[in-house]
Amino acid sequence: MEGTTSHILGSMCNGEIQIERLQQCDLEDAIKVLDTFFANESICNATEINLPENEESREELRDLCREVSTDNVSVVARHLPTNRIVSVAFNKLQTAPATGEKPYFEEFRDRRCRTKNAIALMDFMIIVDAEFDLLDTYNTDSSFEITFLATLAEFGGKSIGRTICEYSIELAKDLGSGHKTDLIPEKYRDKRPQIATAIFSSRFSQRIGELLGFEFINTVPYTKFSFNGKLYSEVINPMHPYFVLAVKKLF
Repeated sequence: MEGTTSHILGSMCNGEIQIERLQQCDLEDAIKVLDTFFANESICNATEINLPENEESREELRDLCREVSTDNVSVVARHLPTNRIVSVAFNKLQTAPATGEKPYFEEFRDRRCRTKNAIALMDFMIIVDAEFDLLDTYNTDSSFEITFLATLAEFGGKSIGRTICEYSIELAKDLGSGHKTDLIPEKYRDKRPQIATAIFSSRFSQRIGELLGFEFINTVPYTKFSFNGKLYSEVINPMHPYFVLAVKKLF
């Protein structure tokens, strides 16, 4: 059985912020932080997930994060004075699908998504992922994907997002070297991820990627995608003209 403090990874901000591996008892509090993501993230804006009337779409994506959390590799930041979860990186272990099966995001879209907005966001992720066979390119049986990254607005500017990404990468390195595999589902315990990946959709997250040593292997302008008759570039703040597919070698 897991020890009572084994989920604690570190701290920052003079000890006020504690970095932890996400536990299921904190999942719904971490999900609430996603409201910031839905309101501000570029692709959420382009696919209108941020609009008040699209609550069903947001709930479909919350369900995605609930599923992703069962990999037990997501990371959160807790504000100790208030005991609040204030930032989260929902992380996913990705493996090649078995013959005849679909990749995870495609399977989730077909099984769970009913709204055109959530389907459009999932389609975006699926298209970007399909452009490169990262597992083959980097000769690895799995990857550690930082899927969604969000921080409460009132805790912005403190490098919390970057820090939980740093700890996410350290966790990925542990798994890649065969350590802490008892924490993850049995189906992944023989996997050794050699890369961390992310789609960085804004200049803010791209800066995090730069600072953490990610390689930007594909940079795509938002003029290449559209939803409801509008180019993504018409909706997204022009300070974020493109997204990047990013990879970091763990070793």
